[in-house]
Amino acid sequence: MFDPSLLRPLPPAVTSRRIDAAVKAARMGAQGRTRAEARELLVTELRARGLMPPPPAVDLLMPLVSGGPAQRAAQRLTVQARLGAFALRLAGAAARHRPLPDSRGVTDMRLVHSRLPVQPVDVLLGHDAGQHLAVGDADTFEVWLDLATRDAERRHGQATDGDTDGPPVTVFRGGYQIGVLDSQASAAYRPLVREGRSTGHIVVTHAARKQAGNGEWRLLIGLPLARPGSPAEALA
Repeated sequence: MFDPSLLRPLPPAVTSRRIDAAVKAARMGAQGRTRAEARELLVTELRARGLMPPPPAVDLLMPLVSGGPAQRAAQRLTVQARLGAFALRLAGAAARHRPLPDSRGVTDMRLVHSRLPVQPVDVLLGHDAGQHLAVGDADTFEVWLDLATRDAERRHGQATDGDTDGPPVTVFRGGYQIGVLDSQASAAYRPLVREGRSTGHIVVTHAARKQAGNGEWRLLIGLPLARPGSPAEALA
């Protein structure tokens, strides 16, 4: 059954305005700071506006914060050109009813489309996940995935003893680890994460939060849609 409540992201125009405001605030406060300090300030300003983008997206914005006027102008043109080219490929694919183009050439991220509205899966949340899930006013947002470390496996009870396929898949929002996927969802996403590691990209997908009457949070993610020739297609 299709659940429209799982598809409530911020409108693009709202997201754009908030990013512009965060960049402007970070640029004003970054004078005299190191690049690392300026980046941390940008992350803080984005979070204050309900945005927790994956690290590559933050890196893409950094020249707009720490660069001079010429560098900022050049970076804006670069970002617009890359996003514009992707939008044209996306529109062309939709018009021709062909598979959606890959976003890896845009921001060093691969956006994986999923079955979130029709086949949601609970993320096994860490003890401090709530403080990061509560950020912002949109219930649908991007998360990114990586392979779990041994420490993450122990914290979430997903040890891989006897699992020959590999470790669980960890879920991040912004720079914060918020949980891991169960064995079925990890098996579906693990080949995509490994492929991303081999090509220098991170895997990004959409997730939806829900809050119970007692204040406890849930985070739902969908199993990946298969792309022709992709690892996910082999598992489908």
